Amino acid sequence: MSAIPKIDPANRSLFDAQKLAGDPPSPINPAPGCRFASRCPHAKEICKSEMPALQSVSKNGMYRRVACHFAGEI
Repeated sequence: MSAIPKIDPANRSLFDAQKLAGDPPSPINPAPGCRFASRCPHAKEICKSEMPALQSVSKNGMYRRVACHFAGEI
């Protein structure tokens, strides 16, 4: 979410973006489970073996659809 550009030009900063560690998963031979597990700081064992279901979450009055085992906790 930190990679989304800010609308206010006075509030744009390259230092606000959160850098992800690791390499993106292979699109040709993806690992089982969550495709983002190898780069997610919140990943647990279930993330490496089970694909999370798509679900709706609300934060600050905004609704999003996410696929994460821990979407309600993060």
